[in-house]
Amino acid sequence: MKNASPIRYTALRSKGSHRISVPSTFGGNAAHILKRHNEQLQTVSGTKVTESSPTAAGYDISFESLEIRDIASALQDPEIIAIAPVMPTKVNGPALQKISTPKQERSTKTKTDEASLLLEKNNLPKAANSFGFTGTSGRSGINRSGINGFYNALYNQGSATWGVTTVKAEKSRYTGEGVSVAMLDTGIDNTHEAFKDIDLEEIDFTGTGNGDDNGHGTHCAGTFFGKDVDGNRIGIAPGIDRAYIAKVIGPKGGDSHMLYQGMEWALNTGAKIIALSLDFDFQGFVSSLIKQGYQETAATAIALDAYRQNLNLFDTLMDLIAVHKEDNGGAIIIAAAGNEDLSESQFLLGNENLPSPYIAPALPGVAKDVISVGAIQLSTTPNTSKNLSLASFSTSLPDIVAPGTSIKSAKLGGGLTKMSGTSMASPHVAGVAALYWEEVSKMGLRPGLLCEAVKDKIASSATHQFFIDNLKAQTADALAPASLRYGVGLVQAPH
Repeated sequence: MKNASPIRYTALRSKGSHRISVPSTFGGNAAHILKRHNEQLQTVSGTKVTESSPTAAGYDISFESLEIRDIASALQDPEIIAIAPVMPTKVNGPALQKISTPKQERSTKTKTDEASLLLEKNNLPKAANSFGFTGTSGRSGINRSGINGFYNALYNQGSATWGVTTVKAEKSRYTGEGVSVAMLDTGIDNTHEAFKDIDLEEIDFTGTGNGDDNGHGTHCAGTFFGKDVDGNRIGIAPGIDRAYIAKVIGPKGGDSHMLYQGMEWALNTGAKIIALSLDFDFQGFVSSLIKQGYQETAATAIALDAYRQNLNLFDTLMDLIAVHKEDNGGAIIIAAAGNEDLSESQFLLGNENLPSPYIAPALPGVAKDVISVGAIQLSTTPNTSKNLSLASFSTSLPDIVAPGTSIKSAKLGGGLTKMSGTSMASPHVAGVAALYWEEVSKMGLRPGLLCEAVKDKIASSATHQFFIDNLKAQTADALAPASLRYGVGLVQAPH
């Protein structure tokens, strides 16, 4: 065997906390907390509890790095409640996107921008029709003003991005004002005009220094809480004035220990919404083990066990967050579902009669009480009222979905750029969560109910209204239930 790198471990230490099970709105056990609002007010003797009432931090947790020789003693330590091998992590975007033609013919061609298909000469009239930009003149049934309107809406010139308008954030009376948030990603370009007047607190866990070496974190932050840029509304919650940015993925990637350290830091800042547009790189871990000399079967087994242990560790962390909700209000964790969907693979292999595999979200999106976010795309199907479908790259078992293709947001170094991926969808939901937190924090709920109230709001307001049924309807793979593809539905901002 080649010189194998010793596997490192992360230990979760907790002082005085206990594991509990908490019903999850997104797991099918909606708490309907808002319906019991008056009852809960009585439990706090009529005192109104607002967003400022919960105390920050106080989680009494820490993540420690261990080597194999430390495991035996760690297992005897009563404060260490979970241990997991360190795994590589990666961002969830940008992604290449496979687009079906309006006739639902299958193509193996990949494109990074759906607009390149929509604006092809033969597709433009039908595409414009599908989005409702109709007219009365011309053989195509749309006039020049209709086409121009479609073009401007698609490219979001001097207006809100299609993501902002699709979740209806531009119509919300809330902006995220007063809500502290955190993002764990590749860092942020703090000089970008989208983050002007926002108090950014940065920390680096990669050893490469603050800032963004990639552009991924800057783009996600722009969608989450960015201010307008050159007349373009890019941010879902532009009223946020304080954000905590943990750099957990550097130029050479990241790992789970960096992520856990970032989680510990973000929780102790008192952030209420924590956004993660990344996942554990299972395939990358297998490949690294094979390069070290492990046989493929052994490498896969080692990686699978490491994944299982990290899932247990993350579940335990989520339990600890729930324990402290009464003290500090807790935090809502939102993660990208992943770009590993294989629902198109049968068409690429010529096996159209085989049922498609529906892929569950990756860790951390699959962890207990974490809201996993899938990506949707604009469709070219000629239907004026239903023009959204699951993006071809998005995992198909998310908790909720949001726009994730051709998303215009902040570009590293200034200006705007487009990216696609569930990474781009996740900050839409994080931003909407901040809007709901602002709303719910003014309703007088005691701290322990804030998180579930916000989640209940997000879940109950999501919609399936605009989705189309165009996924392999003519094959042996009958349409999957909508809950598989879209979860509770398309996230919608509060009015």
